[in-house]
Amino acid sequence: MRARLLKDNSLLVGEIGIDHLKNIEVDKEKQKQVFEAQLDLAIELKRDVVIHCVRAHNDLLKILSKKFAKKKTFKVSEKEYLQALEFVQSIPKEVNRSEMSKKSLKKLVKMEKKIQIFVKYQDSKKLEDKTPKKYVT
Repeated sequence: MRARLLKDNSLLVGEIGIDHLKNIEVDKEKQKQVFEAQLDLAIELKRDVVIHCVRAHNDLLKILSKKFAKKKTFKVSEKEYLQALEFVQSIPKEVNRSEMSKKSLKKLVKMEKKIQIFVKYQDSKKLEDKTPKKYVT
């Protein structure tokens, strides 16, 4: 799997997961080990994952919590925030997202996420003058 992922940066890891089906004998611990190894690979290579789960939700949540509990929160600088805000505000309200090019829509979504991240993790008093009410969470 590693070799294939290293050859093609567009690939994601999946479909991976845990199945605890009643009628099939499976080594549950081995399944969890393999799933964790696949997640580790995805994290290492910074790849998206597609996850499935059958009757093993508690195990799945424990593993995901363990893997991502130590992850840092996203941070956005004030400069990035202001650039994102300027871009979002430059798009007329009457523009329908479905009419936008893929590239423009992708940029818009990325900028909106930056705004949300910045607003969520900053001191609200510092932002009162700069942040439009619709972006305050």
